[in-house]
Amino acid sequence: MLSLLLAPFRLPGTRRVAHDALGTVAELELRAGRLAQLTAQLTAQARAAYEAAAASAAARREAETPIDELVLHGARVGAFKAAGLLTVADLAARPRGSLDYLPGVGPATVQSALEALASFRAEALARVRVRPDPDRPSSADLDLLVAVARLDHAQRRVPAAVEAALAARATLEEGARWIHAEIAAGLLFDGPRQTRLRGYVDQFLPPARAAAAAAEADLLRILDPPECAPEAVRRRYADNTAWFFALAEGLRPAPPPGAVPDLPAASGDAAHGLLPREIALQVEATQLGRGSLGATLRRYQVFGAQYLIARRRTLLGDDMGLGKTMQVLAALCHLDASGRRHFLVVAPNSVVSNWEREIRKHTGLRPQVVHGHDRLDELALWREQGGVAITTFGTVGALAPHIGPLDFLAVDEAHAVKNPEAQRTQAIRALAAQASHVALLSGTALENRLAEFHALVVLAAPDMAEPAKPLLAARPPQPDEARRLLAPAYLRRTQDEVLTELPELTKVDELVPLAEEERAVPEALRRDLMGLRLAATVGLGPRSAKMLRLAELLESYRAEGRKVAIFSFFRRVLDEVVALAETPHVITGDQSSAERLAAIDAFGAREGHAVIALQIEAGGQGINLQAAQVVILMEPQLKPSTENQAIARVRRMGQSRAVTVHRLIAEGTVDEWLVELIAEKQALFDAYAHRSAVAHASDTARDAAASLDSPEAQAALAAALAARASR
Repeated sequence: MLSLLLAPFRLPGTRRVAHDALGTVAELELRAGRLAQLTAQLTAQARAAYEAAAASAAARREAETPIDELVLHGARVGAFKAAGLLTVADLAARPRGSLDYLPGVGPATVQSALEALASFRAEALARVRVRPDPDRPSSADLDLLVAVARLDHAQRRVPAAVEAALAARATLEEGARWIHAEIAAGLLFDGPRQTRLRGYVDQFLPPARAAAAAAEADLLRILDPPECAPEAVRRRYADNTAWFFALAEGLRPAPPPGAVPDLPAASGDAAHGLLPREIALQVEATQLGRGSLGATLRRYQVFGAQYLIARRRTLLGDDMGLGKTMQVLAALCHLDASGRRHFLVVAPNSVVSNWEREIRKHTGLRPQVVHGHDRLDELALWREQGGVAITTFGTVGALAPHIGPLDFLAVDEAHAVKNPEAQRTQAIRALAAQASHVALLSGTALENRLAEFHALVVLAAPDMAEPAKPLLAARPPQPDEARRLLAPAYLRRTQDEVLTELPELTKVDELVPLAEEERAVPEALRRDLMGLRLAATVGLGPRSAKMLRLAELLESYRAEGRKVAIFSFFRRVLDEVVALAETPHVITGDQSSAERLAAIDAFGAREGHAVIALQIEAGGQGINLQAAQVVILMEPQLKPSTENQAIARVRRMGQSRAVTVHRLIAEGTVDEWLVELIAEKQALFDAYAHRSAVAHASDTARDAAASLDSPEAQAALAAALAARASR
């Protein structure tokens, strides 16, 4: 093609112009090719860095493991210990020849020890989890952080850079063809045509050359961006680990043959005994179209989105912090790509802003908050244009008669509609009847009684009324049988199953002794449960025993520079906490979503030690507090889910540091009775709702590795956003 384009040029200077133009075409094609290959190259580099970090972690484990553990792999280690080889690393460091000369060690002993060492190493590599220390990463871990950050950076920017380079190339080729046509039409003998040619070249060639230079600059910026410098990456990882583990889990090599897996195998009759195999196969076979989704999903999240689409009417009960919102957004983008347009999210007022922000950030869908005095106008705009309408439990009853058919109804914190007689529940039921897909979202689908669990399952999927009926019997079914019955509509994964990167969690019950005068309960409080709870915390004197213990804890954590989140049910307790800690960061039920987000952002932005005080019913839902590393519960709550949600706001996907939880219990008070009550309710939840059969019928349902398709995802999101902006 190039020779054909160059052949007709005869005028002085025109040959040079053509040569420059077509040379720039070739440059742009080369740049686009290099950019397109960049992600694969950076992925290979990141995999190599992961393997090096894993080997380093395995070596640290060898150094920390007593040689006695090799006994479990068939070795005899007595003579080695007598010779001063006390750890697995000590044995590994010795050359084979030197082992034969140790006292009491023969060839058979050496051979069994080396075979045991090989077995130990294979198992260690299969089990190892690379989790860099956010404050003091090893050199191998820091290399991995940088490699993953560069891969993440490239995946987000390569599609647009390639598109720009190819667009400039196409413009140049089009110009070259026009020049060819002009010459063929008689440019040699036509002065006006020559003038037109010169003007055209002056117009299109400089921008094209600038595009070529920009493509080269893009390549350099993507290869070595300032934000991927080691210290910048370490700070980003310390602030939020989610981006790292979403990619790093997908870099893990397959375990060697015979290695022990981290999770129970989900294949075979035993694993599928709780769920008809057909349901698991149906979910796995569902093709998930990404549409305008711009996020990198983990595989368990992909499975969750597939489950919402395939089963149509579901209760998604994933543990707090596992990304239920993102799974819903993936399902909405899938449906949007197939022509569906009308989606509705019903949520507590405190998380409406969070839904709107996540939709704008991760999808090309149009969010429309339907709330307040203009709600009917907002609803009419949504019905006309489509997108994701977001409203509250308080508003949904008034809106329900005006909404009409729905392509997807999502109800966040769905345990708020567990009462079948409540008006909000009836409104949700009416909307669900008009929706082609329904997803109730709740990590605490069972709070007090099995009847609540039954009500939520049937609200999501009315055809489950009969299969789930045994839950209402005086003698309910065994937990295994209940999980099998609910599998068509209930999916739950826990943090421990899928977030292997989560740091350590330590729970401490602080039994606080009271002075004699604090134990005296006024007659007026003896039948007042809330009054008894409050008195156990604030006491009768100027400073209660709990407040004194809180002061000690805060002093310790101030010295360590750790951030602390303090929860209480009572506003009076929060007032005392604020005065004691001298903190401006407070979240209460009276605040708007914007005020809560501002308080959280200010708390997270503080360097070193900081305290945030939260009313637990307001601060336990839809709030991300991963900047904190310490949780203090000022009193036991009435439901285990309330405490669990508060803790999950801190220990969640993205948390990089170990989390410590203190629950303050006033000795000899109503606190101790509440602790027993919570334990009983937690046992009921653990038996019937903590796990779901479908999650253990598929390896993919519990696979934390990322789906490494971010370039396509980002390109789809960019295209959708551009299309939306042009409308």
